[in-house]
Amino acid sequence: MENERKITKPRRVTMKDVAKAAGVSQTTVSFVVNNLDAGLPESTKRKVLQACADLNYSPNEAARRLATKVSRAIGLAVYDISALPNYRQSAATVVASVYRAAEARQQRLQIYTTHERREDGSDIGTYFSMPVRSREVEGIIIWDSFVGEERIISAYNEGLAMVTLDRRCGDVPSVTPDYAAGFRKVAEHIAERGYDRICVATRKGNYYRDKSARGPFLGAAMDLGLPASDITTLEVDIETQTDPELMQRIIDKMLDSKPWPRVMVCMYDVIALAAMSALRNRGVRVPEDIAVIGCAGVPASADPAYGLTTLHIRHDLMGQHAVDLVLRMVSGEDLTGTSVVVQPDLIVRTST
Repeated sequence: MENERKITKPRRVTMKDVAKAAGVSQTTVSFVVNNLDAGLPESTKRKVLQACADLNYSPNEAARRLATKVSRAIGLAVYDISALPNYRQSAATVVASVYRAAEARQQRLQIYTTHERREDGSDIGTYFSMPVRSREVEGIIIWDSFVGEERIISAYNEGLAMVTLDRRCGDVPSVTPDYAAGFRKVAEHIAERGYDRICVATRKGNYYRDKSARGPFLGAAMDLGLPASDITTLEVDIETQTDPELMQRIIDKMLDSKPWPRVMVCMYDVIALAAMSALRNRGVRVPEDIAVIGCAGVPASADPAYGLTTLHIRHDLMGQHAVDLVLRMVSGEDLTGTSVVVQPDLIVRTST
C-alpha cells in the first residue's frame, strides 16, 4: 500500500555496545543516559553522548516507565545561539511562544542546544534526541536549520515524539509558515508601490525558508507583471549578515552596478536590518532610493530607527501548535505526515 511503512527490526543496540564505543563502563553509560549527577567529567559525558548518537542508542522505554514517573516536561531544541548572534532575537521570540504554550498546558519546558562545541568552537555532534531517549522529557520540538534531515527522520522512525518547527523533514510532524502565500503578499505590495527592479537577498546554503519562499515569490512577481530580467539575487553568508564590515562590502558592490535595485526583498530580517544600515552609510535613502522588506518579525524590525516592512512569522501560533502536536504524540496518536501551516502577516512600515 502507498502509505504503508516497511518495518525492520535490526539488532538492538545495548548499553554494553555504547560503553565499548565510548571506552567507559556500563555504569558510566547508565549515569549519563539517566541524567544522574555522578560527578562525571564533561569530557566523559560528551564521549558517551557521542557514542549514543553514533549508534542510535535508545534506552528500553518500557522498563524506564516502570522504574520512574513519567515526566511532565517537553523539550525545545535550538542551535547554540551563543555561537550565532543573529539567532538571538528570533530565538527569544520562539522560546517565549513555546514556553507560554507549554505553561498553559501545565507542562514544564526544558531548552537544549542541538550542537555542543569544543573550546575551539568546532562541532562535536548533535544530541537533539537524547533528552527524549533518556526520558528527561516526553517529547521535543526541534527549531534548528542545521541538524541533518536524515538524523531527524531516523530518530522519528525510532518512535520518538518530536515535531519540527519552521521546516519539514519527510513525514516528521511539523509546524511551518505558509511562505508561498506570505511572499505572494510581498509581491503584491511591491506591485502596488510601483517598484520594478527587485533584488532578492537570500542566505547561502540549503535552508528551508529560502527553498520554500524564493520560487513562489518570483512566480508571483512575474504573474503581477514584473519581468524576470528585472529580478536579481544577492547571496549572503550566515557570518556576513551579522558583521557590519562584511555586509558593507556586499552592499557597496551592489551599489557599484547601475541601475540600482528599487527594492530589496530579504528572506531574513537580520539581513534586511544590516542592509539598511549599510545603505544609509553610503547616503542611500530608504525607501526613497531603495526600499527594503524583511521576513521574520524580530523586535528590532519595529524600532522607529528602522521601521522595517516585514513578513511577520506567527511564532506565537506556531509554538501553540507545536506543543499540541507533541502532547498528542505522547498520548499515543500517530501523527506521521501531519503538517500544520500558519499564515504569516505582512506588516507595512516606513522602509517601503
